[in-house]
Amino acid sequence: ALGQIDIFTTSVTVLETAPVHELNQVTRHEVDVGSETDMEEILPSIFRQGVDVMGLDEITNPQAIGPLLGFVNNDDGRILGTIKGSSAAETIMRFSQPLDSPPAASALRAVICQRLARTLCRNCKEQYDPNPKLLKKLKIKPGDVGTWYRATGCGECLGTGFKGQTALFEMLTVND
Repeated sequence: ALGQIDIFTTSVTVLETAPVHELNQVTRHEVDVGSETDMEEILPSIFRQGVDVMGLDEITNPQAIGPLLGFVNNDDGRILGTIKGSSAAETIMRFSQPLDSPPAASALRAVICQRLARTLCRNCKEQYDPNPKLLKKLKIKPGDVGTWYRATGCGECLGTGFKGQTALFEMLTVND
């Protein structure tokens, strides 16, 4: 997401524990995002720089949420960061909970939940007909079965039947 921002019209600062991606024309600060001290010291100086967008690799410090919300609500800033959660709705609750305040959720525009699933090896995946009992349990009508594949294993995937990952996303937009 940070890579899609027009860096010529938008000031971007990234706070991260360890650089992961190479981003040109982005100010980077290496901090312990979970540390109260690091966040309390660095956030005010970043806000004074007139930054438009702030990227955080993970929001783990509940004390940082208040100043970050002020940045979003008062300075029209945007924050791109991660919070661990099992669903997009749970993430909103985890973000709002430390402040025990509805304005926390009102600062959100969208929440995207991502999962990585193993991808079947294209070299050895095998087509098969699923068990009718499984289809009934999954409430899939016989005419809606589609094509099913299973992992078998080969030399290219080291006998696992899987090669690579596929990202699955859930997006929840927040509005009135």
